[in-house]
Amino acid sequence: MHVVSGLSLRDCDQLLFSLRFLIDLMVEDHHAAKSQGKLIAKSVPMDARTVVRRLALKPSYKAFVCCPECSTCYPDDGLDPCPELCTSKPLSTQQICGQHLRKPRNIHGRSHDIPVRPFLYHDFKEWLGEMLCRPGMEDMMDRGFSPSPDGIMGDIWDAPGLYEIPGPNGRPFIHRYPDNEGRYLFSFNMDGFNPFQLKQAGRSATVMGLYMVCLNLPPEVRFKSENMFLAGIIPGPKEPSTEEINNFLRPLVDDLLESYETGVHYTRTWKYPNGRKTRSALALIICDLPAARQALGFTGPQSANFCSYCKLQLNNINDLHIEAWEPHSHEEHRMLAFEWRDAPSEARRAKITSEHGIRYSEFLRLPYFDPIRNLCVDPMHAFFLRILSHHCQDIWGMNLKFDDGDGLTIDPVPSEIRSSLAFQNAFLSLRSEALGTLRKFPFKTLRYLAADQSILVKAKSLEEIMAVLTKYVILVFCVVCDSER
Repeated sequence: MHVVSGLSLRDCDQLLFSLRFLIDLMVEDHHAAKSQGKLIAKSVPMDARTVVRRLALKPSYKAFVCCPECSTCYPDDGLDPCPELCTSKPLSTQQICGQHLRKPRNIHGRSHDIPVRPFLYHDFKEWLGEMLCRPGMEDMMDRGFSPSPDGIMGDIWDAPGLYEIPGPNGRPFIHRYPDNEGRYLFSFNMDGFNPFQLKQAGRSATVMGLYMVCLNLPPEVRFKSENMFLAGIIPGPKEPSTEEINNFLRPLVDDLLESYETGVHYTRTWKYPNGRKTRSALALIICDLPAARQALGFTGPQSANFCSYCKLQLNNINDLHIEAWEPHSHEEHRMLAFEWRDAPSEARRAKITSEHGIRYSEFLRLPYFDPIRNLCVDPMHAFFLRILSHHCQDIWGMNLKFDDGDGLTIDPVPSEIRSSLAFQNAFLSLRSEALGTLRKFPFKTLRYLAADQSILVKAKSLEEIMAVLTKYVILVFCVVCDSER
């Protein structure tokens, strides 16, 4: 009830008391089972927190207080007092943020100071330890891997790039170790969503989920919800802007850096009761285009430096000579990103960003990570929500309002529209080449008129559709003149 339905721990205590009371009632009239019933009743805890702890229902997490203005995160672990006002000052030329981090809230008649914007980070090392304690998981995660011998790729492990990720000792990260050390690769994804699910009119907000997937698992179980690592949910009501995402990525990168360099020793796993050591590394960033650019410190796809793989400029986007595209360099990207981070002024940062399209990303603290090669735009956004959608709706003119046909002709104009007086007058104006008169008709009528003449129109304004119809009239006039000659 506490985890699924959100019932408070205090009310859950009442449920536990009622459960123990019911057990006492059931065994009261049965003298033979009375002693056993008393033992069962005593086994029911009276504190819901005990149940949550015994069943491991509450994940291990780190709590942060997040500034509502600049997204700076302050630990809220009770050890170091959290300031009342945000003390963030990224550059010496900037002023201290100074936003309030807490707000008063009345709970059961008592006033409490709660974070204005809390952020909870799920501890990666604890999560991986719980994964290794599940039966059968280590057999799947420790299976052998090898690149595809014939170049045909059916899974990420058929690609040779994963085997080129260096380990902390300079050797490939993925290879067998005699002491059965676990070597695990992960992909990272982040995406924003509306927590209100667009069901409440007028209410809109954006929160962002941070996820990781263990690539060592087979594809059929890799993306099951119980096998995915939810690192945290960035609170709304809006997404963090540009470099503010680094504040939320920092605890995850801290864990990944430790897991890679020194490794994590678990005292016991399902397969190794005497314990084992593991190392983990980040292999891929798989997001949609805006999120991928933000996570790795690139400017957006509409900026002058629109590409994260080469230096082609937006004003030359139609240049299809691939051999002339200068690729981005991993070393140069790191150098510029750290120069941006250490810049003494906002003007210097803006110059680096405008000239090179680069900002600093927390992922660059991982010494093995290549922000050029290890970036991947996920297929769902790249193909289904962009390329396929563009072809179907914009190029082929597919629309749910139209009935299915043979695909050889444009959808016919409804009979009631064709027989209307406005459509008939517009048709006569088009045939008589009276373009001035045609401009007086409504936009919707002109759209139907174009469809009746088998003209595929994507115009969204009267001027655009008039330009299309004018071109059509000129073309028909030229054809008639040629036939007469």
